Amino acid sequence: MEKSAIVDNFKIENAFRKDEEETKMKTEVNDESKKVPPTPVKPTPETKSKIKKRSNNSSKKNSTKTENEESPTKKKKKKDEKTEVWKWWEEEKDKKKGGTKWTTLIHGGPLFPPAYEPLPKTVNFKYNGSNMALNPEAEEVATFYARLLDHEYTTKDIFNRNFFIDWRKTMTSEEREIIKDLDKCDFSQLRNYFVSETEKRKAMTKEEKLKMKEEREKEQKEYGIALIDGHEQAIANFRIEPPGIFRGRGKHPKIGCLKRRIQPENVIINCSNQSSKLKGEKDLEKFEKARSLGKIIDQIRQKYFDEMKSKEMKIRQRAVAIYFIDKFALRAGNEKDTNETADTVGCCSLRCEHIKLYKEFEGQMLVFKVSIVPFQ
Repeated sequence: MEKSAIVDNFKIENAFRKDEEETKMKTEVNDESKKVPPTPVKPTPETKSKIKKRSNNSSKKNSTKTENEESPTKKKKKKDEKTEVWKWWEEEKDKKKGGTKWTTLIHGGPLFPPAYEPLPKTVNFKYNGSNMALNPEAEEVATFYARLLDHEYTTKDIFNRNFFIDWRKTMTSEEREIIKDLDKCDFSQLRNYFVSETEKRKAMTKEEKLKMKEEREKEQKEYGIALIDGHEQAIANFRIEPPGIFRGRGKHPKIGCLKRRIQPENVIINCSNQSSKLKGEKDLEKFEKARSLGKIIDQIRQKYFDEMKSKEMKIRQRAVAIYFIDKFALRAGNEKDTNETADTVGCCSLRCEHIKLYKEFEGQMLVFKVSIVPFQ
């Protein structure tokens, strides 16, 4: 008998053995009481021919699949070619600090917020009980305040005082002659309008949400990418901040002041090689420093605990300051003009009123409590 015939007979016997096992399993599942093994069926020449044909087709199919399949190494190589990353940090090793950072820069510039859309004619601002039309700029500022009516900001005197001063600057002389008291201003229709608009956005269909998402992605693609020496780099923040009311933090003296709309002529794009650095460079330096610190942090902590027992006052003070920075994640802080900025503090500008000492607090002995607005 030829070799091919032996192989074919072997395949036929295996095929029938497989069918026999499958049939046996089905029989046992359908009727466990009948455990009579199925009678083997002797293959006819016609059946042998069909099985042989099926076997040849299967071998051919497997062979084609093997030829079309690529090895994992080849696939990985192709993937690496497509997603090649610009390793700028390796190039920076050869550049001197403060030297040229890039040769060519292509960017779409910042994205400005959309222009103000006037309120519908059915939504009115009222002063002293009567409807009053405002010029577009003053009306836009009025909408900023209306959106915050349900917030605690509008209950603060300093917020209302600063807002009213800046709002009047956007009014015409005729409007200023009439509007002289914020308490007589009625923003309720404006507030109700924006509440209904918020509800409409929440009830948007899946298609409408998808359309908005596509528009944002289009903006990201156009403005969120810069080409630096031919390499794509993501821009972290390319949107110009929209106008609004400054809310601040803590008891900020400028809370309630107007943040005016930024116009193109107000923007200065700094492309200087000396002062402009990629965000990635700064992050890399910062993370490398943090990684180095992580290796010796236990030694630093042990040292400042030991120095707290020093006989020298300055060393004890420094040790406590480092402990505060480490334990409470405080910034160093510095002195500043509280008339222009918020009264935020850091470790080096803490005052007595920020710290309270307790012999016993909530079941714990010798506790000190720090109450501050963190330094930004």
